[in-house]
Formats: sequence, structure tokens, C-alpha cells
Amino acid sequence: MLAVGGVAALLAVTGCTDSHDDDKVRDAGGAGAAGGPPLIAEAEAKTVLARITAANNKANAALDAEQVAGFEAEASLSADAAALRSYVGRDIGEFDYEVETLLAPSSTAGADFFVADTLTGSATQHFPLVLARVGQEWRVVHNAPLEVPLPEVRKGAAGSVEVVAADDPGATLIASPQQVAAAHAAALDQAATSGPFAGDAVSAKVVGAEQARETIRFEDGQAAESFTVDSVVAPFPVRALRTADGGALVAYTTSTDYTATRTGAEADLGPILTKLGGRTPAGKVTVSVLNMWWTKVPAKGAGDKVTVLGGSNQPTEVK
Repeated sequence: MLAVGGVAALLAVTGCTDSHDDDKVRDAGGAGAAGGPPLIAEAEAKTVLARITAANNKANAALDAEQVAGFEAEASLSADAAALRSYVGRDIGEFDYEVETLLAPSSTAGADFFVADTLTGSATQHFPLVLARVGQEWRVVHNAPLEVPLPEVRKGAAGSVEVVAADDPGATLIASPQQVAAAHAAALDQAATSGPFAGDAVSAKVVGAEQARETIRFEDGQAAESFTVDSVVAPFPVRALRTADGGALVAYTTSTDYTATRTGAEADLGPILTKLGGRTPAGKVTVSVLNMWWTKVPAKGAGDKVTVLGGSNQPTEVK
């Protein structure tokens, strides 16, 4: 959400953690048919987003990372609090969201989240948000801009959408949402994306790490002698909704560690990354980056590949 307010991620992949094992990816809840009425009405969703936006603008104006916990959680909180802690630049201008499409599961599906596809900054920049219930309040838990528009999501007669369980027990997709998240993390470790994915520029930038290589320097501007990229699935829920063609719209998060070494040299990272970590050991530095993703997973038998619709990129820690 901070990117919308004018904060540019240092290692930005614009427009666009603990294990690769599927059992480390938390399920967002069982599948739910789009039968009953939506768990939240559009008018209420707009009210919720107005409250969140006002709080977000207040936190941005104060550059107060502590305030972010009042309106965000999960991956959004980790990324946006880090962005405020490390921000360097002119004052952040105010922003607003216009809800274009509300994608809310049925109130009887057992889901605790909904998706609001919003417009912000321009009439064409789509910024879909996942909001989940935390206690008695809705908070933003996942946010990333799009390169490719969201696919049509299946809706029932009452206007609610169908949830696809993270493990897809009915095997309705070419791979379950949590398998897709794990495969994406594995692909980001390699020189080129692989597995069930069609090629996309967002993932290629994470893998190539050109900007990271330029940013992570050692004393006297020296480049690293070795540089590695290690991505894993971050420990946040994988959430998915059924698309009109039987596939799934999936939101998940990966974490990427960029590790650079240069024997005996001190890291020289500049003011932004320096704010995200203390003094690093001589000869080695690791920058951790959180990536939130939107993907379209085809239905089983469709013969297609997974499409990356967009992603975000925010440094969260230096060690």
C-alpha cells in the first residue's frame, strides 16, 4: 500500500520463509461454493477501505511504521512497515482507492477474506487488495499491482465468489495453489523460471537481480565476489478464488534472500538498506526481500501454464 502512497521499493519490481515444503504453507480455509450472499456488501467494503486509507495516509505522513499494524497484517504489514522504517525522500502524498470490483466469498463458505480490485493513482492502474478479518476488524493482508488484468471470477446468483482451498483436495487445477507457490519460489532460485510457469518479466527481474547486484556494494564501491539468490514460500496463507473458466486466481507471498560476499570488505549499502539492519559481518551481507504475487492457475486438463499477473518487491531486513 505504500507504493501507492509514493514510496518506491529500493529493489523495485514494479507492476508487476521458512521452507519449500507444502505443509509449511498455511491453508486459507476450505473450499466454498458461490451459493449464499457475499460475506461483505460493496457499501461496507468501501467504508472499510476508506477507514484503512485514512489510517494509511496518517502513517505515511508521520513515517510511523508502528501505525501500520492498525490497518494491515501478514505480508502487507511486513512489507509496508519495512518501507516506512527505511523511507528516504520527500513527503509522501495522500492517496485513495476506488473499488472497481468486489470479490467476496459467500457468508456461509467459512472464509475470512475478500478481494477488492481497486484503481489508484490513475484510471488504469489496478491494485487488487486482499482483506482478512483480524479480530473484529478487516485489515489488508496482501497487496500487489498488476501487469495483467485479473481474470473473470466465477460468481453465484447472489454475487458471491467460490473459494478454492490451498491444497485443492478435489484436484481441480493443474497444481494446487500451495504447490504453485512452492514451484514459484523454486523457480526464482534459478537462472530462468521453470516448472508450470509461463515466462514473465516480474519473476525474471527477481531472478536476474540486476538492481540488487548494483545496490549491494562493499567499501569503496566494490562489487561482490559472489552473489546468490535464495527464494522460499513466506509463512502467510495462500488464498485462491475460482475463475469463470474453472481455474483459480491465487495470491501468495515468497521471500528472497540476496547474499553477497567479498573477503574482508565491509558492506556499503546506502541509507535505505542501512535502516533495515545493523552492522553486518565483514565480508558478507544478506538483503531479504518480500514478494507478494498474483497468479492465474489453469483448470486441470486445460493444457495451459500458470500466468503471473503481477507482483511487488520490498526489502524487509539486512543481516
